[in-house]
Amino acid sequence: APPLTCYLDPFESRGDSDSLDRARAFLAHLSVKLNSSVKWPILFTEAWLSQLAELARFRSVMSLKSVFQDSAVLIASSGPSLSDSLSDLAVYRERYLILAPIRSLQTLFDSGMVPDFAIHVDGTDFSEILPVDEKIKQIPLICIEKAHKSVWGASFKVVFIAPLNNFLDSPVAKVFHGPSAVSGVGTGVSSAFADMSIRLGASSITLVGQDLSTSLGTYASAAKSDTALFDYKNRGRTLVSSGQLTCEGINGELLPTMPDYKLFIEE
Repeated sequence: APPLTCYLDPFESRGDSDSLDRARAFLAHLSVKLNSSVKWPILFTEAWLSQLAELARFRSVMSLKSVFQDSAVLIASSGPSLSDSLSDLAVYRERYLILAPIRSLQTLFDSGMVPDFAIHVDGTDFSEILPVDEKIKQIPLICIEKAHKSVWGASFKVVFIAPLNNFLDSPVAKVFHGPSAVSGVGTGVSSAFADMSIRLGASSITLVGQDLSTSLGTYASAAKSDTALFDYKNRGRTLVSSGQLTCEGINGELLPTMPDYKLFIEE
C-alpha cells in the first residue's frame, strides 16, 4: 500500500480549494532536495570526468588569490531588484570587485557596466541564456569544474576553474589547484561564490539582486519589480492567491517562489 501523507496547510482559509496545489508545490520542493543529494552529484561527476582533459588547459581560481585578498566583493545576482540597484552600482563601482552570474550579464551590459568576473556553477546547457554581446570578450570567467561546456567554451576573455567542494582532497584537485585549494559551499551561484570569496581572503561580501528566490522565475532583464503578484494580510496569515510555494520576505511578508529557488534561499 502507498504511504499515507498527512499535510497540514497553515494557509488554509474558509472556502479555499487550492490546498492540493500547495501540497504539490511543497512535495516538488522536497524532490529538489532529493535530487540535490542523490541525482545531481552523479550527473555532475560524470560531466566533470568527461571534460577533465579540456579543463586542464585553464588556470586555477587559486591564481586569483591576490586579486580577492582584502577586496570588497559584490555579487550582482539576477533578481528583479538588480534593476533598482544599477544606479547605486554605477556610483560605487570602483569600491568593489564585482562578480556577476551569467543571467545578470545582459542587464549589466545594458546599463553600461562590465563586471570584473562572470561566475558560474550550473552543470546544464546555458547556450540559450548566454548574452550575444561583444562585451563578453572583455570579462574573465570563473566557473566550477562541473560547469557545462556551453559556458566555459564561450568567448570569455579568459577562464579560471574552481574545484568541486567534495573533490578537494582528490589527486586531480591537487594537480589542478595545489594542496591548499579552496572551493565554495552552496547549491546556488551566489552562496557558493560568497563562500569561495571569503576563503580567498575577501574583506567583505555585498549581495544585490537576491530576490530571485521570490519572483516566480523572472530575472532582472524581464521582470517588473513593482508588480504585486500576491496580496497577503497580517504577515501573510490570510492567503488571497494560492497554489504556489512561498517563502518569507525581508519584511516578514510571504512571497511566491519555486522549488529550486526555495532551496537556494534556505542556504
